[in-house]
Amino acid sequence: MDRATLCINLSYLIAIGERAEKDLDKEAFAMYWLLRGEGVKEPEDTAKQMEKVFTDYPHWKNSEAQAREVRKELYKILISKGVKDKTPFAKRIMQYMGREVS
Repeated sequence: MDRATLCINLSYLIAIGERAEKDLDKEAFAMYWLLRGEGVKEPEDTAKQMEKVFTDYPHWKNSEAQAREVRKELYKILISKGVKDKTPFAKRIMQYMGREVS
């Protein structure tokens, strides 16, 4: 096994172990993992806040109006956590959650 594969496998095992410790569903954990990797303050709390936004707008993947609201709410959350470049970050979160964003 090469070094890159070993690192990926190790990261995967760490993520699985950490997910078992957190009270997050798989989507919220994916957001948490991304937020944590980017150094966002309080990534677990932030992921839970974001999860609620996606729950509040269940048709965000198909409705441009709901997607707009999701984007606005994500911006608010990211600003409150000190993220300076909120627009690309929110876009990444939405892509991560399954919507193509232009």
